[in-house]
Amino acid sequence: MPDVMKIYNHFPVTVQNAACTLKGMSVRHKRYSPYFMKKWKQFQKTGTYSYEQVKEYQDKKLKKLLIHSYETVPYYKKEFDDYGFNPYRFQHADEMAVLPILTKDVLKEHIQEFLSSARLSSKTFIHLTGGTTGKALTYYTTLHEQEIQWAVWWRYRNGLGIRMGDWCAEFGSKAVVPPEWKKAPYWRFDYAEHRKFFSPYHLNADTVRNYAEGLCGVKWVHGYTSKLADMAYWLVQNGIVIPMEHITAGAENLYDTQKKLIEQAFGNRVYQHYGLTEGAANFSQKRDGRLRVDEDFCYVEFVNSGREQAVVGTPLHYYRMPLIRYAAGDYARLSENQDGGFRIVEALHGRDSEYIVTNRGTKITAVEFDEEIFAKVSHAAEAQVVQKSRDELEIRVIRMDGYTVADEEMLMRRLNEIVGRGMKYTVSYPEELERAENGKFKMVVRNDI
Repeated sequence: MPDVMKIYNHFPVTVQNAACTLKGMSVRHKRYSPYFMKKWKQFQKTGTYSYEQVKEYQDKKLKKLLIHSYETVPYYKKEFDDYGFNPYRFQHADEMAVLPILTKDVLKEHIQEFLSSARLSSKTFIHLTGGTTGKALTYYTTLHEQEIQWAVWWRYRNGLGIRMGDWCAEFGSKAVVPPEWKKAPYWRFDYAEHRKFFSPYHLNADTVRNYAEGLCGVKWVHGYTSKLADMAYWLVQNGIVIPMEHITAGAENLYDTQKKLIEQAFGNRVYQHYGLTEGAANFSQKRDGRLRVDEDFCYVEFVNSGREQAVVGTPLHYYRMPLIRYAAGDYARLSENQDGGFRIVEALHGRDSEYIVTNRGTKITAVEFDEEIFAKVSHAAEAQVVQKSRDELEIRVIRMDGYTVADEEMLMRRLNEIVGRGMKYTVSYPEELERAENGKFKMVVRNDI
């Protein structure tokens, strides 16, 4: 089979734009059918539900899903019987607490047993999903399930004032510009989906002004948090501000240091979204800044785990591979406030792997590093912690103009105060920070110790 990307890379820019557009046409066809519009309208209505309406809606959807899982999914037939759980007598969501929490490791081990034998109304697709945990798995979903997810995501975007058809400058992991490319443009067009894909792999001090020119005239920028932060870093370094009407970040946690940098470069507030390919949990930030649980899309539990709350979710609309009480490895903190019948997430705390363990046995999370240490260093654009051993940490810092010995002294002072003086610290200044294989950024890189 020919290497499609090798062929693509040899085409001229106009043909590459056409190829991106053809792909966009395929994506548009899969996402935005009349079924999508039907679900989008339904979510507009259910998004205004009261607490009582949300609970009634969730219990009804959960009962249908649980019965389906018992009758057609081998893993749940056995599990429900083993735990004495009767889905036909199910009444309230809290009754599911008798069932064990499903981890990614268990799902990977028994993956085929989670597939439903039912004949569903739309085509099945296979996804490879792994987030930033490094534990990739194969997940099965249907065309209709994808459309339902996009209906929820567009409700979020519409709530921020973004409309379908608005042109978007996108910074993701797509290698749309050939690696050996040495001149502008460092982006390619998808005219079908109105997306302008910018290469994250050609951005540097020499090309930043080309990127800035490419961003002019676009009013919405979207992408991986770390990719947006990279772009923002080079803009700020060169004294450039590209005002945007809309800034949206996803796929990764949005840390305070990144948030400040992105908002400085693009002159507006950045909004974040949290979602899973598996559809088990979804949070959408509203214009007022509140991060709202999409209760009509999924049932989410926040399970206490030390100082954190593990996100444990059950999709309400996914039937090809339903995941009940699924923990993807993310942590958050639930607010006491609500928006009608929808709960509010006070803070996202990242993945279960994003922490170091000191030689005293204390866990320090990525969020604590960000808020209590890196945010205090005035001229640090981004930073990353690498745990070399139980006693040694390497701190990698991307410096802004104006970074001096005083910044490093502040960094060391905060490390000693927060992490402890019994650790060995080394500070390095690489040109870029380490990424996972999927291109996502991890603030904490921890060896198995």
